[in-house]
Amino acid sequence: METNDLVKEFEKAQSIINGYGGVLQSAFAMPYGAPESLLPFTKDEIKRAIKLAALILTKVEPTAEATVQQLKVCYVQLASFIPDDEAKIAAKAQDALDSGDPSRITSAETQQALDRVEQISQESQALSSEFETYMQEIS
Repeated sequence: METNDLVKEFEKAQSIINGYGGVLQSAFAMPYGAPESLLPFTKDEIKRAIKLAALILTKVEPTAEATVQQLKVCYVQLASFIPDDEAKIAAKAQDALDSGDPSRITSAETQQALDRVEQISQESQALSSEFETYMQEIS
């Protein structure tokens, strides 16, 4: 790949990461899961952009470790974005929890929300491992 092409790819990756960063704060505020429709790009596009940025940073900036760790956090946070229909139940669970009124959600919905939290946790671990493996492969 020519330098000019690499610069264009990096700029595209930066644009994707910046767009994702714009919605990431929303995901932190939704511990039961944020709707995937908030994402400005697909999860795969975001993952590729983050990996490309990490690759380029590690090759051109030897002191980029802190930035790479931030990219890892962003990569792992993708697990928090869930299908919109499940995110509605997650929001309902959060509302019931915040209000202290368990009658705002059915027991089946509560179980769905808890199951999704477990899935998010498992996916987060898998994404963390995936990112670490990628970083080892490129170093």
